[in-house]
Amino acid sequence: RSLVELPRVRAALQAAARGRAPRLARFTALAALASRGDRAAEATLARALRSWFPSRRLDALHVVGAARVSTLVPILVAAARAGRPFDDDTLAHALERFEADPRALEGLAALDARR
Repeated sequence: RSLVELPRVRAALQAAARGRAPRLARFTALAALASRGDRAAEATLARALRSWFPSRRLDALHVVGAARVSTLVPILVAAARAGRPFDDDTLAHALERFEADPRALEGLAALDARR
């Protein structure tokens, strides 16, 4: 059983995700929740990946890759195909975290084809 599944830990993560903590801390809490199936946390991270603000997109990309939130891989693959809005090396690093996911391999192939 994961720590995230414990009610007190889950409540603390939800509070951190909503609170006035630094953005990276909020995104990390959201990623922990999203990796355990929290749809609201997943939707918030998806919005951050599509944000107009480059720093917000970058923070979300790092956290999604580090926490291996596999439900958000299609957004990363679409970004790899479109050639925006992420730096290619950073996006490749995030996609490499999902080495067992064939969708991530498609994204890496799209990045290689554009280089």
